[in-house]
Amino acid sequence: RLCTYPLASFIVFCEFDGKTNTQRLYAVHVDNDLITKVLKRMHELEQSDKKNDFHARTMTIKYDDSHQIVEVSGKSLKETLIKHIGSDINAYAAAKKAHLDSTGFENGAASIRFKTTDQNTLEDLINASLGRYTELDISDVSGVNTRFGTDEKTQFLAMNSGKLVIGDIEPSAIGTLQFKEDEISEGIIFSTQLIPSLFNAYLPDEKKVIRFNCEYFDLDFFPFANNITITFKFNFDTKIEIKKLNELLKLAQLLKTQSKTASIKFTSTDGKEYRLSLADSEMKEGMEIEVRALECANKIITEFNHTNPIHISLNELRINYKQIQSLYACLYSKVKTVGFKMISDDDEIKPSSEAVYLYITTAPIGSHMFLAIMAFIGPLDINDRELTITPNVCRLEQKYVFRVGESIPMESIDEIFISISKKYEKDYKVFSPNQIA
Repeated sequence: RLCTYPLASFIVFCEFDGKTNTQRLYAVHVDNDLITKVLKRMHELEQSDKKNDFHARTMTIKYDDSHQIVEVSGKSLKETLIKHIGSDINAYAAAKKAHLDSTGFENGAASIRFKTTDQNTLEDLINASLGRYTELDISDVSGVNTRFGTDEKTQFLAMNSGKLVIGDIEPSAIGTLQFKEDEISEGIIFSTQLIPSLFNAYLPDEKKVIRFNCEYFDLDFFPFANNITITFKFNFDTKIEIKKLNELLKLAQLLKTQSKTASIKFTSTDGKEYRLSLADSEMKEGMEIEVRALECANKIITEFNHTNPIHISLNELRINYKQIQSLYACLYSKVKTVGFKMISDDDEIKPSSEAVYLYITTAPIGSHMFLAIMAFIGPLDINDRELTITPNVCRLEQKYVFRVGESIPMESIDEIFISISKKYEKDYKVFSPNQIA
């Protein structure tokens, strides 16, 4: 009653020392700590196999000098009680009720036990606790209310089978992951969420895991096993913004090198830092073609001063690699590696004449088509009717970007060819694409 009554309760000890009047007074407040201690003892007795007999149970309450009232008087006793109660008796009663309702439930109000089915392994359960699955099949389900870590005798839930549904899991921290090949490199940075497994407290140490959830990959860190696993969350057909894909392929290449100096640093939004080692990671399959195609694509985009977002997949990089590489070669390769052969019946063409070959080339880069009109300038060689231009100068005359699927206005392109041709006709013999052998 002293614990559950809403108003303040005290146990007052009087010491007489063999005299008629009280010599010393002590007041022990039935506070939150004492309430918890009493209720915990009662709950353990209720759930034990022994007979309760609460009226026959005893509990020792101790007091010391800290509980002594300054002087033996009603005034001092009142002051001591008010010091514990405060000026608002209603607020005191509300706070006491709140403690009565919550104490013993700090670690939950129920305990649910279940088994995973043959189809769902422990790893599936761990993945579900990391937010990767929304539900799992389970069996032998039982549930009991619990308080102070002691289960009640009666089950409130008993099922042969069921589904474990895990709602949205909130990250315990938000921040960035920085991957570095060595201490002095700039590194690659990804935004991430830190999600520890809900079951880490119950798992063996080697299974305890923390998930770093990034947009296009997951990093699972096993702190006691000193191991990490990186899983990419996209396939070869997933369209990704090209700057992000560039970072992802850099990461893939870093993993493939298995550098002993590579490291990972997690920095939370509150500035805390945690470091991991990448030495034990592994990336078996390289993507050399995709990496090279992306390098060429990035330089083409820069040359064209294109700033709008471009989304591209790994498959598109692989399929269109030759076109991308061809446009890149026209823009950046040495002109001596390029040559053009044509068939002509024009008897007025003389050997060693300076000629211009106008060349149009296109390359699809993800969601956009890049078109360039090039002018290759060099001496002309004649062998029978076959003409060969070996250029020593290359000029980018015009460049255009279209969205894939848009029709290219060929009439406008023809007009541009005519305009460029006129610029060179006075000093050079001009050839156009329809004359190529």
